[in-house]
Amino acid sequence: MSDFATTLTPIIVLILLGYGLKRARFMSDEVWSGMEKLTYFVLFPVLLVRTLGKQTLAGAPWPSMLLLITVTLLVAATVLLVWHMLRSSVSGATFTSVFQGGVRFNTYIALAAAQGLFGAEGLALGSVAVGFLIVVINLLCISVFLVWGKMAVRGVMPFIREVIGNPLIIACMIGWVLSLSGVGLPGVTENILEIIGRAALPFG
Repeated sequence: MSDFATTLTPIIVLILLGYGLKRARFMSDEVWSGMEKLTYFVLFPVLLVRTLGKQTLAGAPWPSMLLLITVTLLVAATVLLVWHMLRSSVSGATFTSVFQGGVRFNTYIALAAAQGLFGAEGLALGSVAVGFLIVVINLLCISVFLVWGKMAVRGVMPFIREVIGNPLIIACMIGWVLSLSGVGLPGVTENILEIIGRAALPFG
C-alpha cells in the first residue's frame, strides 16, 4: 500500500465511523453539537497553534505557494459570484451555502495528503497553506454572509467582530507569530498542545 493510501485510510475510517454512529443515533444531537463546538473553539485551534508554531518558515518557498493558492481561490470565488449573478432565481441564503461548499476544504485530509506525499516538508508547507487558507476563506465567507446572508442587515461592525473573534483565525495568527519570531513552542507547552490537539482529528 502506498504512503498516500496508508496516511488517508485511518482518516477515512474515522469519517465513516462518525457517520455511522450519527446515522445510528448512538449519541443525541446535543452531544454531537457539543463535540462540534469543542472542536471548533478548542481542539482545532490548539492543533493549528502547535502545528504552525513548531514549523520553521525561513527559507521555505511559502511566498510563491501562498500566491498560487490565493489566485486559485480567488478564481474559484469569482466563478461562484458570476454563477450567482447569472442565476437570479437562487436566493441569497442558498448562495451563501453554495459559496461555502465551493471554497471550503477538508483540513484533515489536506494535511494528511501533504504528509503522505511529501513527508515532513510537505506537512510544514501544508500547515502554512492551511493556516493561510483558513484566514482567507473565512474572510470571503463572512463577506458573502454580510452581503447575501443574515449579516446583510447588521452592518460592518458585526463583520469585524466575526473576523477578530474567529477562533481559527486567532489560532493561525498565534502560530505564525510563534514561528516567524523564532520563539516557537517550549518543550512542555508543545507536549500539552500536542495531547489536546490529538483529539481534534477523531472529534472533527
